[in-house]
This record gives sequence, structure tokens and C-alpha cells, in this order.
Amino acid sequence: MIIETIERLLNSDLSAYYIHQKTGVTASSIQRLRSGERQLNKLMLDSTEKLY
Repeated sequence: MIIETIERLLNSDLSAYYIHQKTGVTASSIQRLRSGERQLNKLMLDSTEKLY
């Protein structure tokens, strides 16, 4: 459930900058997750909680 929620957020039309402003997760981390350069299952718990 948590992973699916975060995947919906990452696949949304919201900009990485907007998500950063609302969650505190860096825009570069969001961009790397979106591009596949970084895997969601390796995301730190702190970042996961912010995105959820």
C-alpha cells in the first residue's frame, strides 16, 4: 500500500520541485526515482515517510 501510494505520486504530473516543497524530499531524489536511476525499495525510511 505504501509503495503503491508513492508510485502514484511519482507517476503524477506534479513537478519534482512541487513534491520537494510539500514533502522535504529533494527534487533530485524524486527525479532519480522517476528516471529509474534510484530504486524505491532502497529509499531511506525517512524519505518514504515524507512521501507517503
